[in-house]
Amino acid sequence: MKNINKLNEAIQIKKKTPSVNPDYNVKAGDAGEYDLRDKLIYSRYPMYFLHDVQLTTADGKSAQIDFIAVTRCIIFVIECKNFGFHVKVDSEGQFIDMDRNKSFQSPLEQNREHIDVLTRMFPKYADRFFPIIVFSNTSRILDRSNTPDKLKKHIVKIDELIPTLERINEENKRTGFLFRKGLDELSDSEMKRYADDFLAHHKEKIMPAEKKTAPKKTNGGYICPNCKKEVVKGQYSFRCTSCKMILNKIYGHELSEKQVVWLLKNPGKALNMNIGGTEKVVYAEAVTNNGYIQWKTINKPAPTEKKPVSTVPKNTNNGYICPNCGGKVCKRQNGSYQCTAGCNMQISSIYGQKLSEKQIICLLTKFRESLKITINGTERIVYAEAEKDSKGFIHWKVVNK
Repeated sequence: MKNINKLNEAIQIKKKTPSVNPDYNVKAGDAGEYDLRDKLIYSRYPMYFLHDVQLTTADGKSAQIDFIAVTRCIIFVIECKNFGFHVKVDSEGQFIDMDRNKSFQSPLEQNREHIDVLTRMFPKYADRFFPIIVFSNTSRILDRSNTPDKLKKHIVKIDELIPTLERINEENKRTGFLFRKGLDELSDSEMKRYADDFLAHHKEKIMPAEKKTAPKKTNGGYICPNCKKEVVKGQYSFRCTSCKMILNKIYGHELSEKQVVWLLKNPGKALNMNIGGTEKVVYAEAVTNNGYIQWKTINKPAPTEKKPVSTVPKNTNNGYICPNCGGKVCKRQNGSYQCTAGCNMQISSIYGQKLSEKQIICLLTKFRESLKITINGTERIVYAEAEKDSKGFIHWKVVNK
């Protein structure tokens, strides 16, 4: 019943000023669902949503659903995937691990099983259910170039989710799909009633007792700055063995392994970072913000920190350093360069024009210097530093000659 109450508090209509329930926390280490939940909370799109819903039919068939989002027209059944490898969805709809060139079970099939459970338990809502798979790892490629059009709208990146929800709702209004089914748009009170109905059937899954084993130690034996317990390194990220402090991200910005290790090894000290295009100072100590435990961050520069040096060091193992976030830049198989920290800076092109490898390397190694480059027939000056344009894209700083 405790988790049901938490879910009940988490159901909320998104209006101009979204509220955050400070007592509601996602599962420890599940960074993908944490990011997705934040997207839904701060979307300002009218909806009620439930997270981590456990449903069981009368004949014992069960489903664990990551998110159910009730909107004006459609009830979206959302499965969140935080894969640590590049994914391709081919022309036959097969999901392929691009790192190993091997297919794996389709998340869409998994989500359709969830909708089957929902349809059997809530037949009057059946025409409104719509499955969506969300890939939350922004540092990994999702290749949908050959994916059939009928599947593309069901497979999205995390940054595409809210526009997709809006578009599908508008398409249903425009085509009269709901009207032909004898269904109307939902009011605020009806949306809440639907969400409460799902919540009333939620049953917390009883997990078998786990055999306790000693936690795997990292090379450095790091200590959590919040609870002073041991920090271990999982397959993709660091996590505290006791509390739910977020060690690998700051306000949704992915930290590199080097940055996390530095903060864990230097308690009380500070590190200058570029977070979302803004220079901030991150202290190696814990702070609670809106119920989430994270690294302490302020805007003004630390008095003891030296100014950044005028050159970006070349990483001799795996490429160069991203001028936007300080993450590692790697060269992909297709010849382009990409920031592995997931800041989405466009390194290999400017305004749609591809740069030569020589130009890219020159910009990566000559921090804050400039090059003359002809872009779409016009000679421009390109500075070796990051800039965010009015549309939110991050690319090399460009001025007219």
